[in-house]
Amino acid sequence: DKIYFSKKNVSTIIKKILYKFKEGVKNEVFPGYFIERKSLMQLVKELTSNGKTIYVLDKKGEDIRKVKMQKDPIFLLGDHDGLPSKELKALKKHCTPVSIGKKTYFASQTVSIVNNELDRREEDS
Repeated sequence: DKIYFSKKNVSTIIKKILYKFKEGVKNEVFPGYFIERKSLMQLVKELTSNGKTIYVLDKKGEDIRKVKMQKDPIFLLGDHDGLPSKELKALKKHCTPVSIGKKTYFASQTVSIVNNELDRREEDS
């Protein structure tokens, strides 16, 4: 029932998921893996209304090491230019802005840094 990801097979899995897309339908492609089309704001509002806490990566956000994380946090991040300012402003109404530091990192590095921070917190609890 589980899908194990590796760098080699991630693109194949994404292709299979995208192949199953049907307009206007939420489709479960693999157990626990769904595909449907909705805007980022629709998704954020849906998740927060279901009690999820979302953190948006922002250079001006509070230091991630000082933020009290809720259970099962969700993180949003942009590309090397960040999220568009208009979208970021709207997201901040529903999400907590956090920063991993003053430097700019690649998205893959950012994910590793956030995962490391979450791992450190698990060790402390």
